[in-house]
Parts: sequence; structure tokens; C-alpha cells
Amino acid sequence: MTERRFLIRECAQSIINSTSEQTDLHAALEAFMPSVRRLVERPDLLTLGVSGDPVHESSRRYLYLDDAMWMLLAKMENGFALPVHDHGTGWELGYIYRGEVQHKQYERSDDGEQLGRADLALVDDRVLKEGEFLFMAPPQAAIHTLIGKTEDTYMLGIFAPWPPPIRTYYQPERGTYIVRPAGLG
Repeated sequence: MTERRFLIRECAQSIINSTSEQTDLHAALEAFMPSVRRLVERPDLLTLGVSGDPVHESSRRYLYLDDAMWMLLAKMENGFALPVHDHGTGWELGYIYRGEVQHKQYERSDDGEQLGRADLALVDDRVLKEGEFLFMAPPQAAIHTLIGKTEDTYMLGIFAPWPPPIRTYYQPERGTYIVRPAGLG
């Protein structure tokens, strides 16, 4: 008898249930991570979902998408860097499916009073390897970038609530930022 495949929707439902039942997102994470780990065990994961136009990455496949949560598999080439950005009031789980990703997280060191100006301090700089993940949730403003460190790096990204109404993109070297509608990116 063959084992039944774990479905994408089962993972999505686990996340929805956990985040609905828990007010503490870190407790919800503990509740739904077993489902994420089961999903990434699927040998056919790279063939699932629907191809979408890449926004920042080399390619993307949408595994789950509704008006409150997205799950996508993003491919990042070696050296490719996402612009430094935040996710507004939403949370993000980034699970390294294949390869390695450098994650740099920043905090604002200014008072936020000057429009277009943002002084950032680097607070975390590490390389995540296959099977590792990052989780960023409010109330901290998760300002970060991801940089592909190997060829054919794949990351499972789960975002909720998604899309946020706006997204802020930062230029740490200039001490500036711009705000854009989030759209599909």
C-alpha cells in the first residue's frame, strides 16, 4: 500500500487553523511547522503549483494563494539579492528548501520622523542552509534582505496577511526609503 501524499491545502489549513486559534504567532508557528516540514518532504514539490512572474527572484511558483495568505516557492540564483524591504504588519516564514541564503535583518536607528529618511542598523547577518528557516512577525518591523548563496537555491515563502497595503523599500547605504503599494511583490 502506498502512503498518501501530504497535500498543499492540508499545510495551508494547518497554518490557517493555527494562526486563527493562537494570539501568539510564535505559538502558532510551533503548531504549524510540522505541516510545513511534511510539505517540503514531497519529492515533487518543485513541480507543484502555478508559475508566476518573478518579482524579485529568478522564478516563482504559487503553491497556495487566497486573499489572506500566500505560499510560494521562489528560486534565487547565487549572488541575487532581494531589495531591503519590510512586510508591513504581516508575518513571513522563509524555509530554505534547497541551497543557502544569506539573511540580513535591520532595525531602524532613527526616530522615523523625517519622511524618506531611515537610518538602519544591521542586527542579524547569517547564512541559512537547507532545512533551516526564518520567521518574522509583528510587532517588530522586520526589515530584511535575502541573498542567494548557491546556484539553484529555493525558498518556500509563506506570508500572511497578504498582500499588505504598502511595502517599504530601504536603501541602507543612502539612509533612505520609499513606500510602494505591495501589489504582487
